[in-house]
Amino acid sequence: MSDKTGSYVIGVDGGGSKTVAVVLDERGQVAGRGQGGPANYYHVGLPGMRAALTQAIQAALQGAGIGLGQVSAMTWALAGVDRPEERRALLDLAAELAPGIAVQIENDALAALVGGVGTRRGVVLIAGTGMIVYGEDGQGGKARAGGWGYLLEHGGGYSLGRAALRAIALAHDGCRLPTRLAGRVLAALNLAQPTDIVAWLYAPDRQVAEIAALSPVVLAEAEVGDVMALDIAAQAADALAEAVEAVTRRLGLGISPFPLVLAGSLLTGNLLYRELVTQAVRGRVPFAQPTLP
Repeated sequence: MSDKTGSYVIGVDGGGSKTVAVVLDERGQVAGRGQGGPANYYHVGLPGMRAALTQAIQAALQGAGIGLGQVSAMTWALAGVDRPEERRALLDLAAELAPGIAVQIENDALAALVGGVGTRRGVVLIAGTGMIVYGEDGQGGKARAGGWGYLLEHGGGYSLGRAALRAIALAHDGCRLPTRLAGRVLAALNLAQPTDIVAWLYAPDRQVAEIAALSPVVLAEAEVGDVMALDIAAQAADALAEAVEAVTRRLGLGISPFPLVLAGSLLTGNLLYRELVTQAVRGRVPFAQPTLP
């Protein structure tokens, strides 16, 4: 184990599905990584965040072969943290988990923007369990759209999963076309028939991440041409593009080329959804230049 004191920093990325912590040494090289559970403030609350952050940070420290006393600073980039009351709660948590260590707390969108383009001029679109669009004009101007939480957002994994369940229910009632989503989702949830969805969905311990986990099923069926799945994906993609347009307009970035970072598991991990979103964005914001982190 290294005997250097204060030679390391830790960066944490906490989202609606998982939390990742990375230890960097004095040369900026990755010394250790760790992963924990979801850390969105409004999904799991402060106790859930405490557990996820502790698990990820401790695993990263173990991977680096160092102790907490050898860390000089941390940055926590967390989904659902942007308002003063949220920051206050997290600063208190930081004092508990990392006493004596300088901890900077930011929304995960800012980290994705700077990490993606290296500057604070541009826009980032994150679509994972939830979604948010955040941008800066490089002169101090900031704007955001989304980040309202899973019940109010459209375009993230939760909204895709919820839309799939709704499509299955409507098809079962004869209100919509039949969809292959029914068989795929029921198999994924180990359910026998559409009506079993009610008990599963409204179970007291049902987690946001479990509904968001249905989004890959939606996109897989969209890829093979299921009409309902394609419609769900296309509507979600346009909702994301609308949010990008709103942020761009408020920042005045739409009159010349600017970088648009596409981040989050749905965009980095699924080519079809990324293409649908890119096409929708170009239709609304021609000067946007989509790029992956």
